[in-house]
Amino acid sequence: MRLARCHRVLGVPVTQEQVAKIFGSLGLEFAVEGDDFVVSPPSYRFDLVIEEDLIEEVARIYGFESIPDVPPMARAKMFSQPEVHRGAHALRRLAAAQGYQVVVNYSFVEADWERDYAGNETPVRLVNPIASHLSVMRSSLIGGLVANIRHNANRKQSRVRLFELGRVFMRDASVEDGPLEVAGVNQPMRLWTSMP
Repeated sequence: MRLARCHRVLGVPVTQEQVAKIFGSLGLEFAVEGDDFVVSPPSYRFDLVIEEDLIEEVARIYGFESIPDVPPMARAKMFSQPEVHRGAHALRRLAAAQGYQVVVNYSFVEADWERDYAGNETPVRLVNPIASHLSVMRSSLIGGLVANIRHNANRKQSRVRLFELGRVFMRDASVEDGPLEVAGVNQPMRLWTSMP
C-alpha cells in the first residue's frame, strides 16, 4: 500500500507510524519500503486482496468519524454548444414528443431499394451478406421506413408515424481509415420521418 495513495483516497495525512500501528494491531505482517507498505495478510483475511482493501482497513481503525467530510472540489468548465446543433438523444426526444415511434432497421438493404429509392447505382456492396437479398449498405433511410409502413398498412394500421435516426453509407474517396472510419466510405447520421 502506497502511503501517498492512502492520503489521496482518505483525504487525511495519516503518518507512517499510525499506519504501522494499525497494521500491527490487526495482526498483519508487513515490511516498509520507503513510503510503501508491503503487507502479507494471514490466510483467514481473504478480503484483503488489493491496495484499496488495505486503505479501507486504515480508515476503519483510524475512525471514519475522524475523517472530515469535505465535499470534493473540481474545476467546472462549461462547454458551449451552438444552438443550431442538437445531439442524437435530443433529436430522438423531439421526434417522440411529436408522436413518432422509433424504428431501428438493418444497415444492409436490398440492392433494388438503393436503386429505386435512393437513386444509387453503385452502393457499397457487402463481401459476405447475412442474406442474399441484403447485399448492400444503405445510403438512405427511406427504404427501411417504406418497408415498415408497408408492413403496418398490410395489418390495417390507419395511422403510422415512424422515424429513424441512423447511419448511412456512401462512397467517398476522401475518407481515410480511422478508429471509427473505413477508407473510402462516408458514414453520416441521418434522420427520416414518415409523413404525419
